[in-house]
Amino acid sequence: LPHGRAGGEYDAAQPILLTDAAPANAPDCLISIDGADLAPDEVPPLKRAMILFDGNDGDAVAFARTQWKSITGANVPAKYWSQENGPWEMKAQHPTP
Repeated sequence: LPHGRAGGEYDAAQPILLTDAAPANAPDCLISIDGADLAPDEVPPLKRAMILFDGNDGDAVAFARTQWKSITGANVPAKYWSQENGPWEMKAQHPTP
């Protein structure tokens, strides 16, 4: 997919921008990886925000739980999906329907 690394002249025009700072391209979707923090106030302007983590890494799981509590504690709608046995399954939803 077309993408760019942050710090270039055309950051705002990139369909996908790889960055560890505030995105300059006004994205609809943000994907947080490798323990990058996602604050509750960053989520509402987006159509979708995802936190990807390695479920086999205890530290990554603990940090993901902290992020879940922070986001749901701020009353931001959230869904937790897991791929334990093949297909993705929704394991939790906030608020509960």
